[in-house]
Amino acid sequence: MLPQELCDYIVDFCHSDVDALRACSLASRALHRSSKSHIFRAITINSVDALNRFCKLLFTSPDVAPFVQELFFNTYRHFMRREPFVWIHHTVALPVRLKRLKTIGFSYVRFSDLAGYPVMPAFYENLSRYRGIRELRICSCDFEHIDALADFISTFAPRREQGQASPFALSLDCVSWGVPARVLPSRLDLCLTSFTIVNYSRADLVVSWLRHTPSLKILRVVTFKCVMGRELEVVGNFLRHLGDVLEYLQLGIRLDSVPRRVDVRTCFNLSRNVSLRSLHLRILDLDRHFMPWVPALLLQVAHLPLQNLTFDIWLHMPAQLDSPIWDDIEAILSSNGFKTVQNVLFIHQGALGFAETREALEKRFPALVQRRMLTVRDCSQTLRMCN
Repeated sequence: MLPQELCDYIVDFCHSDVDALRACSLASRALHRSSKSHIFRAITINSVDALNRFCKLLFTSPDVAPFVQELFFNTYRHFMRREPFVWIHHTVALPVRLKRLKTIGFSYVRFSDLAGYPVMPAFYENLSRYRGIRELRICSCDFEHIDALADFISTFAPRREQGQASPFALSLDCVSWGVPARVLPSRLDLCLTSFTIVNYSRADLVVSWLRHTPSLKILRVVTFKCVMGRELEVVGNFLRHLGDVLEYLQLGIRLDSVPRRVDVRTCFNLSRNVSLRSLHLRILDLDRHFMPWVPALLLQVAHLPLQNLTFDIWLHMPAQLDSPIWDDIEAILSSNGFKTVQNVLFIHQGALGFAETREALEKRFPALVQRRMLTVRDCSQTLRMCN
């Protein structure tokens, strides 16, 4: 018999292979519990039939409930067929309370269309049973107005007790709402410790709202995966107001839609974020005309106590690294600044082969290689030829 710790370690390697986990759960008692914890960790419900099956499972096997940590509701099929999906209101009627639930996500739900249904007020009221989760993800959903979005988020947010805020993360991806009667929603009591905007969710309006909430004093993790040119000034001002609270920042900037040349230095001043420990820059366009923001921001953080520096790049040929902008980046990273940085990670997501990418980056940054600080990770999508 193998020690239980070793059995758990073996099962952990299969965490993303559901078929392998099912086989492990039937192989022996030693593997059963570890396999169940992975199988039921994240549940996605995409139809009323799936919801009924899940409710039946919880009713007949309540021991499954403690394993559920992530719960996602996805109405993509109904969304694309323009079918009604009012069944979403049944999601608050689970037969067993999921006490270890940490994350809830809603995808492709048209809350604006559902607003007129009589059952929806009770649905929003009962959502409070999920209060206390650690993370809320909203993807490709629409709301009547920004007040409706704010009320929806606040339903899940933990209450602030005795001046202490519980960890609560919010992620918005392609979230839209109708024309608001006012820019700021009426609810100004939201407390976030982590905030993410992925794409097309009007970052300028959302951060204007957050600036008037207590989140400004406790927000430690911030991610803007794609900031458009018109949003730069508002986002930069928001980061400036975070001051010494911010510890992790992920930032991607697109300047190709801006009709005029924008000086990022006038919008951002990351030197004020003196507690920043990790900086993650997403270089969405390797055209040298749209990259001056990268060395500009690196100069602002050169003397901060950073520990980790990460770059996302979409590399398709080694020649993309041969430009004066990359000369500036190499000179900044090789200078006397960044003394506290322990690792510089490049995440490759382009079509160039990983071996060629690593060779090109090592040639581009010899000082980082010599200091054993350079790491390259391959996250590119392999192109598959169809027969």
